[in-house]
Amino acid sequence: MIEVLLDANSRIRLLAIVGIISFALMVVGSSIQSSLYPTVPFFMIILSFSVAFIAIIYNIDHTETYAYIVFVILFSTAIRLYMTQFPASLVGLDPDQYAIQIKRVIESGNISTIQFEFYQTAPLFILSGVIVALVAGLSAELSLLYATILLSIVAPLASYLFGRRLSSPRGGVVAGAITLSGTTVTRFSIWPIAQTLAVVVWVLLGWTTIRYFEKGGNKYLVIIAVFAVASIFIHKLSPLIFFVGSGAILAYTMVANYVD
Repeated sequence: MIEVLLDANSRIRLLAIVGIISFALMVVGSSIQSSLYPTVPFFMIILSFSVAFIAIIYNIDHTETYAYIVFVILFSTAIRLYMTQFPASLVGLDPDQYAIQIKRVIESGNISTIQFEFYQTAPLFILSGVIVALVAGLSAELSLLYATILLSIVAPLASYLFGRRLSSPRGGVVAGAITLSGTTVTRFSIWPIAQTLAVVVWVLLGWTTIRYFEKGGNKYLVIIAVFAVASIFIHKLSPLIFFVGSGAILAYTMVANYVD
């Protein structure tokens, strides 16, 4: 009976309504309480559970899964942007320091003005913020939100792709839905630091590496090389993540091929 009443379009519309109402209640509730907790985490869990619940109980088709992942991406991004703008300043001390360095580079036009020698040799995160600030006309503080947006998009999308690869499109949706309320993803999204961008690049690098193992082709090697070099100039620990991650990806590919 439920299956008849809620066809694919009805499920998507219902989920959209739940998402909009939840987001509105989240904003009102956190404003009344003058605190993100517990209102924001509560509604993040509600939205995450709603997507996963529909994916589990209904026989959703491949095309329908795209709508759910778009839903997760949109609300993940919206909620985390709201979380970054709720306090009077950026969350944590590190983002403020990055914002200061971005402002110094904008004013001087030279990365030598970066106060930390570590990031003079790995300046890509700061330079990315500089580019965003100049192109979009944003302040140094707001320019860091590009990392928030990137991770809010890449995390659920990558989880969906990996989940779909190991399980099914339905499993991919459940995996993507979990990232909406995932603690680690949320933390790095609202606390934009160099490692946030490094994680995004590594995930893209990981997926490209998997595609190379599966399909081969020089185009994947070129993309892998670009991401690998980029990771070096984001943070000096990135190469270590790359080599450890490559081993994990190789193991994953072998397991996935065995499952197939």
